[in-house]
Amino acid sequence: KGAVAVTVAVCLVMLLGFAGLAIDIGNLLTARNQLQNAADAAAMAGAGCLIRRTACSNTTATQPDWTTAKARASAFSTSTSTNQVQGAYVSVSTVSTGYWNVTGTPSGLEALPFSPTPNDLPAVQVTIHKDGTNANGAVATYLAKVLGVQTLKASAVATAVLSQPGSVGP
Repeated sequence: KGAVAVTVAVCLVMLLGFAGLAIDIGNLLTARNQLQNAADAAAMAGAGCLIRRTACSNTTATQPDWTTAKARASAFSTSTSTNQVQGAYVSVSTVSTGYWNVTGTPSGLEALPFSPTPNDLPAVQVTIHKDGTNANGAVATYLAKVLGVQTLKASAVATAVLSQPGSVGP
């Protein structure tokens, strides 16, 4: 007669664990998508300022304007009117500028100073973490706490490359 209570108690922990995985992994993926959207938007905002533009106040630039592009991407990523992740604005992001090789050799962003080849194009890269190591906090869990998981980690990286139309292959 008491075996049913014990079985229900054991199964309840397991059911809450599975429900926690379903709900909290879905929440993690939503946060990851919001982080990626924020990083993409900030990288695009910064890349637009690599060239001469009135909107960026760099109409006399003759070379890529790294300083303005980095400042614009950083300001956009931490703006209090854009880029909410789980209902909170992004507080901290890492913005890098340099050259991106469109052929993938070498892969990744080449930091300045760098002597570009024809395949190396100016780029802005934005990284945003939500892992508890900075003011962005971590992704909170709801039911996974039953399994001892208090927080989850997510991050996103976006790179925007400035190129001429048709100069990047498939």
